[in-house]
Amino acid sequence: MPNKVSLALVIHSHQPVGNFDHVIEEAYQKAYRPFVAALLAHPSIRLSLHYSGILLEWLEAYHPEFLDLLRLLVARQQVELVGGGFYEPILAAISDADKQAHIRKLSDYIESRFGARPAGAWLAERVWEPSLPKPLAEAGVDYLVLDDTHFLAAGLEPSELHGVYVTEETGSALRLVPSLKALRYAIPFREPEETLSVLREGEGLDSRLFAMGDDGKKFGVWPGTYDHVYKNGWLERFLAAIEGASTWLETTTVSAYLARHPPVGRIYLPTASYEEMMEWALPPRTARELKLAIEETERAPSGGRQRRFLRGGIWQNFLVKYPESNQIHKLMLEVSRRLETEKRHRTAAKNRASIVREAETHLLAAQCNDAYWHGVFGGIYAPHLRSALLRHLIQAEVLLDRLEPPAHAPHSEIRDFNADGRNEVLLGDPIFAMILRPDDGGTVSSLRFKPSDVELINSLTRREEAYHDQVRERVTSGQPASRRAEGPASIHERVLSKEANLSALLRYDHYARHAFRVYAFPAAKGLDDFDYLRLDENSELAGRPIPQCGRGPCGSNGPSAMALANSEE
Repeated sequence: MPNKVSLALVIHSHQPVGNFDHVIEEAYQKAYRPFVAALLAHPSIRLSLHYSGILLEWLEAYHPEFLDLLRLLVARQQVELVGGGFYEPILAAISDADKQAHIRKLSDYIESRFGARPAGAWLAERVWEPSLPKPLAEAGVDYLVLDDTHFLAAGLEPSELHGVYVTEETGSALRLVPSLKALRYAIPFREPEETLSVLREGEGLDSRLFAMGDDGKKFGVWPGTYDHVYKNGWLERFLAAIEGASTWLETTTVSAYLARHPPVGRIYLPTASYEEMMEWALPPRTARELKLAIEETERAPSGGRQRRFLRGGIWQNFLVKYPESNQIHKLMLEVSRRLETEKRHRTAAKNRASIVREAETHLLAAQCNDAYWHGVFGGIYAPHLRSALLRHLIQAEVLLDRLEPPAHAPHSEIRDFNADGRNEVLLGDPIFAMILRPDDGGTVSSLRFKPSDVELINSLTRREEAYHDQVRERVTSGQPASRRAEGPASIHERVLSKEANLSALLRYDHYARHAFRVYAFPAAKGLDDFDYLRLDENSELAGRPIPQCGRGPCGSNGPSAMALANSEE
């Protein structure tokens, strides 16, 4: 029926590469399975679902019956499956060739299992850059769902967020759907009537699309949501309320809406992500200043209109905030470049092609975004997630070594490996690969043991985070985490401690946690002094840059590149 308000929900589900099976199983039992079961019981509710490739592979291995349920939902045109990056990479942080490899891999998987090739793609962490339309369009992507903050930052008014827009890069077009914050913060945390009140606002509009793209874990995995959504009946009440409003409200998949409604206009979005991500990307001091600026602006009479102009940093700033992330990222780019060279210049012998495909699978897995950054959840602070990325990178390195003769020769190189303006020394042989840091006291930041696919230097520097202030305040005030009267608080509104006296552990290292750092300290000092940063070490010795090349040759290959000259002081 024409002139109805259209509700287009896009529910996203993903698990990181390297996550524990029991964690994924819990998410399956608490969120993925009961949510789909509810949809089966309400066949008139239509929506779009996104599952990352890594999660679909896990589901196929451990719960193949779940894929059967998805096939049923797709077959009766109740659900549209959305594509994206197979291993959920930040597409803006990888090469165009890798972007397209991810998207095609997931599209192929969905088409082979469910009989339909996806038209849309989920953009991991909604990290948008203006350079994305061309590679995505070339990979077969028709649309993306992005946060309304992206569109507001481009100059739209809130009343203009209820239709589809088109953007392009050098003539390659892509349709963009605004995801409304009002819905993201209401579903499932407020009662269904509040969501219906938001949707009712669309009855007076020319374009009446109300879209929401958000995390499926909020339906059972986030703290307090399982009881709220299922045991206390929120989801059943919500679906029944939607069905009861069918005289003025319809639910739709994004593709079904696009088939009936042309774009309402052209738009070019700035680089952006969702609001919280842009705040997390900032250094702690700046993040605090932004928080104060936002609070001050929202108290002003016209603060609602001015709020959209206050934005944080971009996702790539995590590579500055966490040098450990930058090193993994640059190791990944190195493997990507080697793989692309192999694809272009090597023969297509069957055995070589098989090795290249295997190496590419490991590379794509190592581009999974979760361990490259940190916000509310563990992210880069989770050692098993970091280790999983590094393991895949080492496995790819070993495979590519077999294709690049001489495969067993030791090699060395001096160059700016991590793009920081200073040279590193790269050493390798069939057993080990190493990154030596002359700029940091001659320490070693990476020591990869190839026979076991393990990175031996994988500790994270203890550093300040903006939310540490909240941890200290929670200890001082003794107040418990907040909870709404009508439902659980969003994860963006909670401060939880998993152990007692957590604030006492908030101390920050003086140096990066690299290996072979030289410490000279008073004889009376011990291990506790090291842990509590009371060592009184000679900081000049511990972190002083070491000259890299003295007299004699210092080429890019051969043993001479391994030698570091003594200082002439």
